Formats: sequence, C-alpha cells, structure tokens
Amino acid sequence: MVTTGMMSALAVVLMFLVRVPLLPSANFLEYDMGDLPVILSTLFIGYPHGMAVLLFVSAVQSLTVSASSNWPGFVMHILSTGCYVLIVYLFMRHSDSIKRLIVAVITATAALSLVMIPLNLIFTPIYMSVPVEAVIELILPAILPFNILKGVINSVITVALYPALKKILTKSDLLLRK
Repeated sequence: MVTTGMMSALAVVLMFLVRVPLLPSANFLEYDMGDLPVILSTLFIGYPHGMAVLLFVSAVQSLTVSASSNWPGFVMHILSTGCYVLIVYLFMRHSDSIKRLIVAVITATAALSLVMIPLNLIFTPIYMSVPVEAVIELILPAILPFNILKGVINSVITVALYPALKKILTKSDLLLRK
C-alpha cells in the first residue's frame, strides 16, 4: 500500500511538472508523464495497484490542471489509460520478457488511440460546448495523432525503464509482482 501511495504521488508530480502540447494545431491537447507511474505500478505491483494510482492521479488532474474538462476528462482518462494498462497487464502477467512488453505496449497504444475516438465524440461536446461535428473534424488531424504520440512516448519510456527497474527491484527484493 505504501508503494502505491508513493507511485500516486510520483504520478501527480510528473503530471504537474511535464505538460507539453504535442501538436501545434491542437495545443489544448497536452501530454503529461503522469501515466508512467500507472504503467510501472501495473507492471511491478499489479493491475489493482496500477488502477489505484490511475484513479488518484485522474482525480487530482480533473480538479486542477484539467479542471475545464472536469468529470468528462476524469472518465476519459480512466477508460483510456485503464484500457492501456489492462492490455499491458494481460500480456505481461505470465511472462515478463522485453519482447512481450514491446508487443504489449504496441497493442495498448493502438487500443488507447481507438478507444479515445468514441470517448471524444461522447464527452468533448459536453465539456467544450461544441457540436459533435466539430469533434469529428478534429479526429484525424488532432485527436488520433495526439493519442498515438502519447501512447508511443509512454511506451518507449516504459520499455527503456523496464529492464533496469526490474533488475533493481529484483536485486533489492522489492519486486512485489514476481
């Protein structure tokens, strides 16, 4: 439980510190690194812990830096990142090879990107007060590329960190999910 709390705190700090618009044409879509502790918690502690971190960081995010999206943003974040980590967890629960992780994060990125299309069609008109047609016009030039980039960035960082973290946690006997 302490580790989950520490990862939740790290997720919030990263969410506040690293906020970058990835597409100049849609600077309201900002990447933040808050999902990395969610992904790593899922990999090293387990899916329930990753989801607990996700719930916490999503709540803080929806009340602070993304307050304009309020509860729709909270729901979208939970469902999209929850989908990502569920796929990673399902791929990695019986084998922890780096090759399997690469397949997992590629699949998870595709799923996250596809899940965000209907979520944006449903929720964006609510919190941005725009017609669905305006959201449809943003799917190909902004929403889909942003979510692909977000997934790729999180995936590359996860794959880069995973072997070293696994070695450190195993050596120090801190790896909770073996």
